[in-house]
Amino acid sequence: MNDFNDAIYNPDFDLSGPHLVAASAGTGKTYNIQNIYARLIAETGFQVSQIQVMTFTEAATHELRDRIRKILMLYSQYLSNASLEDNDRERIEALWACAKKVVGTDADEARRIVRGRIELALMQFDQASISTIHGFCRRVLSRFAFETNTAFNAELENRKPYDLSVLARDWWRNQINGGENLSFTIGDLQKTLGGISSKNGWLIDASEDDKSILRIAQDLLNRYDSKRSSRDVQSFDDLLKALCDALSDGSRGDTLASMLRDEYKAALIDEFQDTDPVQYEIFRRIFLDVPNGVDKPSLFFVGDPKQAIYAFRGGDIYTYRKAATRSDIIDSNTYQLTQNFRSTPKLIEAVNLIFKDNGGRYTFNDDTITYDTDLRADDKREPYILEDGEPDSTPFRVLLVNDKKERTAAVVESVLGVLNEKLNPKVSPKDIAILASSHSDISEYASALREKGVPIVIQNSGNVFASQIAKEFFVLLRAMALIGGRANVKAALTTSFFEYDIKDLVKDAETDILADAIAFFTKINHIWLSKGFRAAFSTYEAEYGMRKRFAGMDNGERLLADILQLADLATEAALRLGPSPEILVNWMVDRLNKAESDEAEVEEYARELESENDAVRLMTMHVSKGLQFPVVIVPLSGRNDAKKPYFYHENDRFYVSTNEDSKVLAGVENDNEKIRLQYVAFTRAEKRTVVISAIAGRSANPTFISLLENAKKNAGVSIESDYPITLGPIRIEEFSSTAGDLPSYT
Repeated sequence: MNDFNDAIYNPDFDLSGPHLVAASAGTGKTYNIQNIYARLIAETGFQVSQIQVMTFTEAATHELRDRIRKILMLYSQYLSNASLEDNDRERIEALWACAKKVVGTDADEARRIVRGRIELALMQFDQASISTIHGFCRRVLSRFAFETNTAFNAELENRKPYDLSVLARDWWRNQINGGENLSFTIGDLQKTLGGISSKNGWLIDASEDDKSILRIAQDLLNRYDSKRSSRDVQSFDDLLKALCDALSDGSRGDTLASMLRDEYKAALIDEFQDTDPVQYEIFRRIFLDVPNGVDKPSLFFVGDPKQAIYAFRGGDIYTYRKAATRSDIIDSNTYQLTQNFRSTPKLIEAVNLIFKDNGGRYTFNDDTITYDTDLRADDKREPYILEDGEPDSTPFRVLLVNDKKERTAAVVESVLGVLNEKLNPKVSPKDIAILASSHSDISEYASALREKGVPIVIQNSGNVFASQIAKEFFVLLRAMALIGGRANVKAALTTSFFEYDIKDLVKDAETDILADAIAFFTKINHIWLSKGFRAAFSTYEAEYGMRKRFAGMDNGERLLADILQLADLATEAALRLGPSPEILVNWMVDRLNKAESDEAEVEEYARELESENDAVRLMTMHVSKGLQFPVVIVPLSGRNDAKKPYFYHENDRFYVSTNEDSKVLAGVENDNEKIRLQYVAFTRAEKRTVVISAIAGRSANPTFISLLENAKKNAGVSIESDYPITLGPIRIEEFSSTAGDLPSYT
């Protein structure tokens, strides 16, 4: 496999046609996307509107836009003979050397041409085609509405979960009214429907019975899809499927693909490992399967298959495999980035020991995810200096625990230990991140750390509608809408939004309290109807001193952040759906129902950070992808088996099934993703990683056990001795609680 750092600074590197760049963790993926973009502008004369850059989130889009503009500005400054910092100057000099040779004129003329192209790109940068994949689809469907059979004025709103829920409820009522005896509940049907709707391009296992819950859910999904083109409101999945269908429509699709190739001369797909089958089909039709005699667009798939961790969102490692094994990509057009600029050399050595393939066995259990070359470190990364003045020689620590309770204790003591350790540079709370397996684990660690006085902040901890305060917010909302009368007003008074004691509300003296409350909710209901939801909520907030009340609670900062976010989302929904309180209450019911999945990291509803203070960050391993911290603590939960419906692959086909015989196949794929998830977690640290796990009993983590065995083999040792054990930079020891000797953090 070729080194992309060598290729991108080689003037003879052919920018045209397809390329696959496997960028390992911390190796400068965005840095190299900048380089590709700069070379395309300088050497081809493409305008910014002709280079389509796609990634998966709005946050990543904004970062890419800023970073790409920055390199163009540096290039412009260099060509204008402005002074640059050494690193920037060396980089731009290397890019300029490529451009000089490719443009093929004398140096002065080349400088004039390239400078003109860079300046034009900066002038037109507001027109740059840098977006999410959904944004790209929306733009194409809008511009080519006739060719794609799309409603001209369709609005984008992710109302699909709500619409599917309504379909399921309607179907359920018809069956119950028809006297059908069903073996599943309406909740089961809604959950299954939600599960398959998040996966694009999957087939139902042929052995499924026609009356199975899966086939019924698929029938409902087909009904939803059949009305897609006529709807005035489109979901994100609607956009993908509409464009994919249009591109697959025979000669009409060929014409559309040709028109798009005329418009977009190049495409850069960031985070390609997270692509689903429908997304890949769009890329294939436009940029890969080009008719003979037609110039191939410049196409760069950039990503790391070792970090493919979003199967629950539809991201699919087997889609990556399809591209990686194409004849026009494999070998000659496949590149890798293997120098890590994030972590110290000893940490990189530890990661290599844990994940490197050994004896013909692929650690990630996939021959397209090879780890046959050591990840190289940047020697400039300095380790922690210990109390004795020596550099930390074992920055990868493993603490072995017996059960869940001991795991929580180990998290607290690891945090306090590193904060009190005499390290140079000294560690403060904001330098530490705890990467948990689930949101319930985060809550447990947060409570335990607060008891010791450790300042914490929960970062993007799942869907805000999955929080407990969201359920209480719904009770308040229902009372504000005057739904349910006295009973719902009384329920609202028992929530955290009020300070009444429930005992007071069941006494005879409650009459005055309840009468006053009913009068208050009647008043704010009138405000809602006349001035809107936000005005009504602000009235409650002012009259009951909401901010002061929650600020005085334990975890009040987190609760208040959630409440304000919920109020903002409800305000947006009310403006979109209409002034009726009943509609907003129904919207809230749907949001709560859809937030049940522990991994429902929907970007739109991700919980906002409650504080930027000096505090330990807690987040899931999924959320940590792309981030880095000086110290990372990774407490691993026990086995997490695959759940229905089961998703698996066989003979390059994608299947979904509820049959128990599919559980083993789905379980293997689930375990393989856990290995990739642990790779993500173990590559976040700059200076130290602490992994906490049981290796025996019900709390054991099987994938981590296999990775430890792999580390032993790669270290060339067979260890039978007692703990502690040292494998080069890895220190493994049994956890021994010293909680009684640890003071609270001050």
